[in-house]
Amino acid sequence: MNLGKLMNFKKSVALICLLLIALSAYAVNFTASLQRFLNEEKQTVFQINYKVLNSQINFVKTKQGYIANLDVTINLLLNGKIAANDNFPYNIGANTEGIAKSDAHYTLDKISMTLTRDDLQAQLIIKDKNTNQSNEVVFDLITLKTDALMSDIEICQSVKEDKTKNLELFHRGDYLYYVDPVPVFSNNQDSLYFYYELYNLAENANISEIIEITSNDSIVYQTNNAFTYASSAQMPYRTIPLQGLDEGFYKMAITVSDNNVENTKFATFSVKKAHHNITRIFDDDEEEFLLIGYFLSTKEKKQWKKLNENGKKNFIDRFWKTRNPNPQSEENAFLQEIKKRVDHTNWKYSHFDKGWTSDMGRIYIKYGEPNEENSYTTDLSAKYSKKDYKVWKYNQGSRIYMFMDMFNSGRNTLIYSKNDYSEKTDPNWRSFFEKNWDASIIDETSDSTSSKENDSGWGW
Repeated sequence: MNLGKLMNFKKSVALICLLLIALSAYAVNFTASLQRFLNEEKQTVFQINYKVLNSQINFVKTKQGYIANLDVTINLLLNGKIAANDNFPYNIGANTEGIAKSDAHYTLDKISMTLTRDDLQAQLIIKDKNTNQSNEVVFDLITLKTDALMSDIEICQSVKEDKTKNLELFHRGDYLYYVDPVPVFSNNQDSLYFYYELYNLAENANISEIIEITSNDSIVYQTNNAFTYASSAQMPYRTIPLQGLDEGFYKMAITVSDNNVENTKFATFSVKKAHHNITRIFDDDEEEFLLIGYFLSTKEKKQWKKLNENGKKNFIDRFWKTRNPNPQSEENAFLQEIKKRVDHTNWKYSHFDKGWTSDMGRIYIKYGEPNEENSYTTDLSAKYSKKDYKVWKYNQGSRIYMFMDMFNSGRNTLIYSKNDYSEKTDPNWRSFFEKNWDASIIDETSDSTSSKENDSGWGW
């Protein structure tokens, strides 16, 4: 091989190596967990929870924002061969490049299936359609015995009341159970939530329950409980305190007995140190900027784009410090109030995304609780079918916002704003209503009501 050919060969090898490195950067690394429950027919229900971080998939910039496309496949394997399968696509949107690359934003979903045999495996494959990269995990599907006393333990980050049908597979009755496949808790969180079910017990059976938390084989928490089990009632979620637990890996063991039968189940979780910077709410700079962006001018947003990493951190610190109503106080009352509003919106408005990033969340964070809040439903004669909508009024109606559930999904989109130049009104908002719609709901008397300064740049 002459020198020229040798150099070309080396260049080709180098290019191939660079290509492989680039592709591996977009490998879909996701987390998944499996829990088992019995249904009323004593069949085992397998629930696979999985989570994909935005940073692990490739987002493509479009006019509507940043879009990622996933293919999720579940295969049932018998002796290593596919016996049955199902496939469904996912389209994920992000408002900014920072969110598209963030570890703080993710997709969470659950696959549920009922099986009565022990010779199958579940193969979960998630593929990034923008890079053709994929990853997989395989679970052995071992059924619970029909006379089992306990289900598996499901550890939850939070449990909240939610009577909508959003994230239906995560619901039990009127409660939404937020299940993280790899549960990691901050050491300043108050409690860990967990759930399990009891079976094959007589009505009003006397139950003994022992809960132990261990770290490095040392018991760090233990409690003994006794209660009477009503077989017609569902076990409620439970909590244990997290205060005082150091950073590290923990094992939970729950032992239940009814004097005749005893069963123990295990689960694991981790605790990490909390972020203690008092001049920010989120650890992620882009996520923090998205939040403080609710209060920034266009000029300040342009300034942010020119900053390096250290400059962005200083920008965030200055934002919170300059808005502290009492600079002499170590506690920033403004930051604490916004944090409360973020927590409230996450509790009340989270569905397919975090509540604080929703339109209702943004308005609530900026202005707090509306002075007046009313809910309505469009008439059947409306052009785009029957839809629920809400009207928020501030300052005796001098500032008004109207949100509509565009896709009947529980996610409300801002379609109209009055006397707020920082928010945009959909120029076609009136077309969503019936012809005889009562415009006095938003204190208007004509069909042409949206202010000109709010009528541009709308899109969803």
